[in-house]
Amino acid sequence: MRIEDDADLMYGVDRANFSHTVDDEDRRTLEEWAGRLKLPVSDLEVFCRNGFRYDKIPPHDGPNRRSLLAHLKRRETPPSKWLLISGLYPEFLYSEPERRKRLRALYKAVVLLIRRALARQAADPFKDERTLYWDPIAEVCRDLEIAQSKLSSFCKEFCGSSLSQVVDCVRAERVKKMLRENLRAFMTRRAPPCATLAAKADENEDVWTVWSDLKKSRKWPAFSQNTWAMQLGFATYRRMYRACLAVYGQSPHQLEVALIRDLLDEAENVEKCEGSVAETPDMSLEEIQKLIDEVQVYTDQSMGSE
Repeated sequence: MRIEDDADLMYGVDRANFSHTVDDEDRRTLEEWAGRLKLPVSDLEVFCRNGFRYDKIPPHDGPNRRSLLAHLKRRETPPSKWLLISGLYPEFLYSEPERRKRLRALYKAVVLLIRRALARQAADPFKDERTLYWDPIAEVCRDLEIAQSKLSSFCKEFCGSSLSQVVDCVRAERVKKMLRENLRAFMTRRAPPCATLAAKADENEDVWTVWSDLKKSRKWPAFSQNTWAMQLGFATYRRMYRACLAVYGQSPHQLEVALIRDLLDEAENVEKCEGSVAETPDMSLEEIQKLIDEVQVYTDQSMGSE
C-alpha cells in the first residue's frame, strides 16, 4: 500500500510500478513521443522501464539527458531522488561551475524539505513527544533516498555548512522576527505606565541605554544563554550563534542592538503605528509543499545561468 507522501519528489517516476514495460502501451503513442523527444524508440523504452512518464523525460538532447540515459542503461533501476534532482551521476566528471549548479539544485531541495519538516513539527499535536534536540535530518534523507553522511558532505561542499548546520540556518530564518517581538515587549514593559515607545523616542533615548537595561534584566541563573536559545528553537546557544552569523552576518546580540535601533527609529516616525514593521511572512505548509511539488529532474536548462 502506498502512503500519502509516496507522491512527493517522484519527479515523474512511478516507483510503485518501476518494473512497468512499454508492452502495455500503445505502440503508436510510444513512437509519437519518441519523435517528439528526438529519441530512438529503444532509448525511450529504457526510460519507460525505469518508471518515467513520457512528459517527465528531459525534453532536450543535452549532456544531462545523455548522462541519465547512460546511467539507466548501466543499472536498469530507477535512480535515487537526489540523483534525479542534482544530475550528479557518479559515472561522469563535471567541471567545477557545472558541479556547483547541480549542487545548488540539490541544496534548494534540501532547504525546502527542512522547511516542510519543521512546519509539520510545529503543527503536530504530538510535538511534545520530541525534545529540542530533534531535527528533521532522518526525514530529509529518507525523502531524498540518500545517506546522511553523503548529503552532509554535499552541503558542506556547496555552502560550507554540514547538514545539521543547514537545519540550524533554516531555523534562524525566524530568529529576527522573534527577537523583534521580544524586544518590543521588553521596551513596552520598561516604559512608564502612561508612556509609549513613541514618547520614549521623543526623549531621544539612546540605543545603548536600552541595551544596558536589557543586559541588567538578564541575571544568572534566571537567564541563561542556552535556555534563551531554546526559546528561539535551538538546542544550544552555540548552534544559534553560528546560524545567525551564517544567515545574517551578525551575532544574536548584534542583531538585538540593530533591532533596538530599528524600533526606536520606528517609534520616532509618527506616520507609522506601533507594530507596523514589515516582516517577511512565514510560508504555510501548503505553500512549501507546492514548491516541493514543482521540483523537477535536473536538466541542462533547469538552473539557467544562476
